Amino acid sequence: PVTIASQEALNQMEWPLQPGETVRDLAQLIYPKNPHMQKYFIAETIKLNQEMQPDLHPSTIFSQTNMILIPSIKQLSHKNTLKRTRY
Repeated sequence: PVTIASQEALNQMEWPLQPGETVRDLAQLIYPKNPHMQKYFIAETIKLNQEMQPDLHPSTIFSQTNMILIPSIKQLSHKNTLKRTRY
């Protein structure tokens, strides 16, 4: 059986944000030609990290590697598809 915890694990993953790298930089790497998806990725990433890192912002820079949660690409594409099909 798929539990809520295991479902959440499929929808997110840990990512090592490197020193000097921001969530905004990561969004631009993953979606280089899609500003809409960059904004969506950033918003979802900030939401996932609210509890553990409430001060995380799109331009937060860390001096050492910092693990953050990011939404899975599959989760983002699924939500994006749902948004586009609504009228």
